[in-house]
Formats: sequence, C-alpha cells, structure tokens
Amino acid sequence: MSHRFFLSQTPTEDTARLEGDEARHLARVMRAKTGDTVELFDGQGTSWTATVQAIQRNHVLLRLDQKQSETISNKPTITLAVALPKGDRQKWLIEKITECFVKGENVKLSSFGTFSVRSKKERIGRNPKTGIEARISSRRVLSFHPSISLRKRVNK
Repeated sequence: MSHRFFLSQTPTEDTARLEGDEARHLARVMRAKTGDTVELFDGQGTSWTATVQAIQRNHVLLRLDQKQSETISNKPTITLAVALPKGDRQKWLIEKITECFVKGENVKLSSFGTFSVRSKKERIGRNPKTGIEARISSRRVLSFHPSISLRKRVNK
C-alpha cells in the first residue's frame, strides 16, 4: 500500500497511533491488514514508512520502520477553487483562510487575487492633527494583489 496518512502528534518512540478519521480511513476504507506498509507524515517535513501492528475499533497502531526528512518550501501559496458556500460551510472556510493568515501563509483565490501577510518594522509616525511624533510598533498586515482578470474587469 502506498497511501499517506497524517499524524496529528509527532511520535516519540518507534510506534505511532492513528486516531479519528485517519484510522477509520485506513481500517475501513482501505481495508488494511496487520503487516501492511503505509506512509505517515506530520506536515512539518518528516515522513515515516510504517507497518500496521494492530487495528482497533477507534485507532490503528503502527511500527515506524524508516524516517525521512525533507525541507518544506517557505510559505506555500494556497489556491481555492471552490465557490463560496453558504451557512456553516462558509463560516468554516473563512476560519481556515484566517488560520492561514495567522500562520503567515499566502492565500490565492483563483481569478480574484492573492492575499499575503507582510511584516512591518517599528517606525516613528506623526499625528496629522497635532504633529506630535509617536512610535508605531512592528506588526503584520494583510495585503491584497488583484489578479489580472479582476483588474481588467474593474478597469472596463
């Protein structure tokens, strides 16, 4: 079996435990058996080749065989190719996009544009009313770059 499964917690020893949807998918959908080989990953650039040791009702126990580490590119761009849903799904989608911004990732909306997080350094600013100088602390800001197709539609 050459299927990949996400480990929510990085294993500390030579065994790992899949739980929840990942365990259900491996056990019931893929119909894995004891002795099958799968690939596990943690989302941080580390993956393992693992062998299924035991399949329980709510979890799967695996023996870690080989560990591979790879470097992850800096801040991947995420492209959403879905229509904006309604109701709870819309709320969930907005929450996920917000999580990407908190992590410092860019989000690209196809045919709309790219939202990116920029870091601004601390600087001295001036109050336009009084002219008094004040320190402006460093911060992260969200910037938007429209796509070419959006610019063309707006400038018609």
